[in-house]
Amino acid sequence: KGGKAMLYVYILLGICGATIVITLITATIVECVKVVQSKKLFSKEKIQEYENSLEQYFIDNQLSSDDSLEELCKLNDIKVIETPQTSKKLKGREAVVYEENKKYVIYVDECLNKKHKRFAIAHEFAHIVKGDKPLPAARDGHSLLMRSPTEQVRDYIAAAILLPMDEFETMFKNAEYDKCDKKGKQKFIEQVSTLKCVETDVVIRRIIEYKTLMTD
Repeated sequence: KGGKAMLYVYILLGICGATIVITLITATIVECVKVVQSKKLFSKEKIQEYENSLEQYFIDNQLSSDDSLEELCKLNDIKVIETPQTSKKLKGREAVVYEENKKYVIYVDECLNKKHKRFAIAHEFAHIVKGDKPLPAARDGHSLLMRSPTEQVRDYIAAAILLPMDEFETMFKNAEYDKCDKKGKQKFIEQVSTLKCVETDVVIRRIIEYKTLMTD
């Protein structure tokens, strides 16, 4: 009996060990795919392309990058409605945009914190900017636990709406970010996050994107 018990233990340990190995391999593959995909989606040329498309949208609709998210929604006659995530409109999503009676309506999870809520709204606004049809925009499949390329680009547009590159460049230069030590850089990120009411992740990504644009 004791021998059988030990055998079962060894089998279980073997299964657990194999599971851990598979998990580590999967995680490594995901990270590698992310790096490769990121280089393709967010190269200097692609970033400039996304910035140009947003700028053209502003020009075509007589808007300005100086307009806040709230002003952009108002000027575009876009209604924002907060609703439970379990509602029929959201169906478990954080936010979604519908075209109702020839007008856009963005439904957003009422439980999100303010910064997260603004990004979720900006992401839906990005679907409008990119002319996604029909609405609500289809969330194309995610592979290897990653957001699809389409959704990642909409995330970029959302960040660009909340933290325009021209404005960010001024703040970045005035703070002499590259000369700051680690504590100073963290302080800059937190200050911009508070000032623009965006999550720190948005600030960090704009730093990376700005530096990419500035490369030769």
